[in-house]
Amino acid sequence: LLTWPASAGFVLTAVSAACSGGGGGDSAKAPTTPAPAVLMTLSVSLSPTSIPVGQTSIASASGLDQRGSTIATGTIAWTSSNTAVASVSPTGTVSGIAVGQATIVGAAGTVQGQAAVTITQAPVATVTVTPSTVGLSPGDTRQLSAMPYDLLGLALTGRTITWTSSDTTRAKVSATGLVTGVAVGAATVTATAEGKSGTAAVTVAIGPQVTAIAPNGLVPGTTATITGVRFGAGLTDNVVLIRNVAATVTAASATQLSVTVPCLATGAATVQVVTGGAMSPA
Repeated sequence: LLTWPASAGFVLTAVSAACSGGGGGDSAKAPTTPAPAVLMTLSVSLSPTSIPVGQTSIASASGLDQRGSTIATGTIAWTSSNTAVASVSPTGTVSGIAVGQATIVGAAGTVQGQAAVTITQAPVATVTVTPSTVGLSPGDTRQLSAMPYDLLGLALTGRTITWTSSDTTRAKVSATGLVTGVAVGAATVTATAEGKSGTAAVTVAIGPQVTAIAPNGLVPGTTATITGVRFGAGLTDNVVLIRNVAATVTAASATQLSVTVPCLATGAATVQVVTGGAMSPA
C-alpha cells in the first residue's frame, strides 16, 4: 500500500502482508510408513476334539498380527503333552493311543497355541464267535470264545460279553461261553458286547461213539483203525481228530473207519470222530 499525504513532500509507507506458502506458518508433515505385520497370536483347533482309541483328529492353526488381522503362520511344529495318550504327526494328524486327555501344542517360532484332545474307549463294531458251527451230542460240552472288534478291525479287550441261547431245550450256554447239548435239535448261541453280536450255530445230535482204536500206539504216517457206532458210511461223512489234528480218512463204514495218522509229537492223544455235525465224546 502506497500513500502520499497532503503535507509537503511525501512519505513512502510500505505495508507487506503475509503471503500464504511463504516463510511464515508451520511446515507440512512427512508421510509415515506402517510397521510390518508380525505374528502375535496362534490359535490351534482340532477336528474333532474327542476321538476313540485308534482313530485320528486333524489339528490346524491360524494366526493374528499386532493389529488383529489374519497373518500367515508359516510352518507349524506340533507336539503332544502326553504321547502315551495321543500322538501328533509333523503335519498335525492326532492319533488316539489310550483313554485319557492330552494337549496338542502348535508352535510358529516362539509363538504357541494349544488345544485339548480327549481319547475315549473305542466302541465295539463287530463280534466274532469261534467256532462258528458246533456239533454236539446230548450231554456233551464245547467251549466257545468271542472277540469284539472296532471299526478298523482291531481286537478290543476288557469288554463284557453276554452269552445267550435261542433254544435252551436244545443247547444251553454258560456266562463264560460253555455250550452244553441238551436234546437233539438246533440252537443259535449269541455273544453280545455293547449292543453288537456274533453267533454260532449249534447242532445237537446223537453222535458217533468210539469203542476201540487199533493199534494202541499210533505212529505218524501209519494206518489206524477206529471201531464204534453211528459213523458215516462215506469218506467225507466223517472228520477224525487226533489230538485236535485232522487225520485223513481212507475207508469208512457205519461201524469202522481207517485213517492215516497225522504228524504229531510223542505223547498221549485223544481221538474223536465228527459225523453229521456231532462229535464223539473225548
